[in-house]
Amino acid sequence: YRHGVTYSTLSQWQTLSYDANSFNTDPQFNNYTTRDLSLKTGSKAISTGTGVGLTADIMGTPVPSTNPDMGIIQHTSGSGVSTLSLTALVEALYVAGETRMTLAPWVTVELHNSTSPYAMIDSNSAILSTSGTGTFTFSKAVNGTSYFIVIKSMNTIETWSSAAHSFTGSQLSYNFTSSINQAYTDGSNPPMALHNGKWCIYTGDLNHDGFISGDDFTGVDNDNSAFGYHFINDLDGDGFVGGNDFTFINNNNELSIHRQLPAGATGN
Repeated sequence: YRHGVTYSTLSQWQTLSYDANSFNTDPQFNNYTTRDLSLKTGSKAISTGTGVGLTADIMGTPVPSTNPDMGIIQHTSGSGVSTLSLTALVEALYVAGETRMTLAPWVTVELHNSTSPYAMIDSNSAILSTSGTGTFTFSKAVNGTSYFIVIKSMNTIETWSSAAHSFTGSQLSYNFTSSINQAYTDGSNPPMALHNGKWCIYTGDLNHDGFISGDDFTGVDNDNSAFGYHFINDLDGDGFVGGNDFTFINNNNELSIHRQLPAGATGN
């Protein structure tokens, strides 16, 4: 009892007819540290919830009207078992760091169908280490089915793998840095930038329109003029928004760098 409020244990609360299906135990998320909140097989949260009218979870998986899973992701037989080991480098961060990125960037990886219109099947966001390695888990990937790997971040060009690849034994490794041939190209210009022997994802598409152009200068110019700081405008991760950040946008603008997609695909 405190300040006129009575606190009850879970069992006492349930005797009052509240939260009858709630429990106090580990829900067994597949990987909480990478924000994979899908449920492991055997989780007590599977099929123990109360239907509240939802027809699909946040991944689009159908939710039964009775005895749904607790949480935001409905458990499926393939849930949380497909793991992508990815290597990728963000251009400005890597150039500034010379041998590794100046900070560990948060990126999003999407899996897209291998045929037009190349619909997105699943996505996951996680941190790449400063050396460019990261682990991404997916609940909808199917072994033996080929997917394009698409990588995005807050100020880089959306970049697709050169071809579609499949998981074997729920595992897949992909390295964008090893060769220019690892990224998809429509033939218009190189799909990645070579720095210090590594191929890097182009930096500079701050407004995510698929082009590095004059529109992307605005935020950097405003921060530089007003001695301001917005993380998205600090392309090289040095803690300041200034001429170095402007240079990456300017160089890639002059090279007409843009998003390159398979014919029939739509970027976002």
